[in-house]
Amino acid sequence: MAWFGLPFARGRSLAVVCASFTLVAACGGPMMMPTEDGGAVRPTNCSNPCVCADRGPPDYRYEATGAPAATASADQRAALVRTNRWRTAAGLAPVDGNSQVDDAATQHAQFMASNQQSCWPGAHNQSNAAGCMGFTGRDPGARITAAGYTWSTYGEVIDWASTPESAVDEWLWTVYHRQPFMRFEYVHIGYGRVRGPFNGREAFHNVMNFASPRGGATPTRPAAFVVFPVPGQTDVPPGFRGDLEGPTPPAPGTLGVWPRGLSSGTVVSAHFNDSNYEVAEHELYRSSPSNNQCEPVEHTFISRANDMNLRNGKDVFLYANQQLPAQTEFVVRLRGVVNGANFERTWAFTTR
Repeated sequence: MAWFGLPFARGRSLAVVCASFTLVAACGGPMMMPTEDGGAVRPTNCSNPCVCADRGPPDYRYEATGAPAATASADQRAALVRTNRWRTAAGLAPVDGNSQVDDAATQHAQFMASNQQSCWPGAHNQSNAAGCMGFTGRDPGARITAAGYTWSTYGEVIDWASTPESAVDEWLWTVYHRQPFMRFEYVHIGYGRVRGPFNGREAFHNVMNFASPRGGATPTRPAAFVVFPVPGQTDVPPGFRGDLEGPTPPAPGTLGVWPRGLSSGTVVSAHFNDSNYEVAEHELYRSSPSNNQCEPVEHTFISRANDMNLRNGKDVFLYANQQLPAQTEFVVRLRGVVNGANFERTWAFTTR
C-alpha cells in the first residue's frame, strides 16, 4: 500500500488543497465515445433498490481514445490509458497527454528522487535552498508554467506505487485523490515516474498533473453527474485505508480519529457538473441477487457540508464503517436535487 499526499488543485477563481496531487487539463481531441448521460437526472419510483439498481455493465471500449503526447514514453502512455479507462467508463470525455505537462510531472518526480525530503516539504513543493538539485518551481502551477504550458486550472497527485497502472488505481480508490480523475474540466494530463530513495528504501516517485489551457476548448460537460465505482463494476476493492491518505478523510462512524491500520468499506462517490446540487438522502445496501433482498449498511457520508476539504468542490463520498466482504454485491442510492431538478440514482457494484 502506498502513501498518499495532499491533492492540490488551482484555477483562476478557485483554489482547493485536498491531497498530494496536482490536476492539469488542456484541450481534448474530438470525442471518440458515444454521448453518455453521465448519471443524468433520472426520477424513479423504485421501492426495492436491489431490484432496480443499474448494473451496467461498464464500457471500457474507449480507454485508448485519449491522444498521447508525441514524445510520450511507454509509462506515460500506460498512465493515460489507465486514467481514461476509468473516466470514459464513468461517462466522462477522455483526457489527452501533453508534452509540456509530461515534462512538468517528470521534472518534479526527478526532483523528489534526487533530493532528501527536506527539499520537498509537503510533496507538492520544491525548495531551492542550497543542496537541493533540479529546482523547477515552488508549486505545481509554477512548474507547469516553467514547462511552457499556459494554464487556466491545474492539479497534481503523487504516489509511490510500482507501476503506472497501480499508481492510477491507488489514486482512484481514495477520497481526495479521486477528485481530479473525475473532474470533467480537465482535458490534459502529464505523468512522470522516476526511481529513487524514499523513506529509507528505493521506490518509484509517481507524479501526475492535470490541466486545462487558458483560452482552450470548452471541456465536455456531463449531463448531471457521474458516479464511481461505475454501475456493474466488479473487482472493486473491499476496503480503504484512510489513514494512508493525506489529508486523512473523516474517520468512519463515530471514531473521530482514523485509527492506524483500520479499513473502512471502499470509497463510493458522485461528481456533479456544477455547484448547484444537494444530496438529500444516501443509502448503501448489501444485496442478495438470488432473492432481491436489501440489507442496509452503516456508512459515513462526507460532502462540502461536513468536510472542509470538499468545501469548494462538486463531489460527495461515502464508505461503509467497516471493510466490505469479498465477492459481494452492494447497491447505492442517492436522492436529491441537481440544477433545480429532482434526481434518484441507484446502482450496483461487486467487491473482488
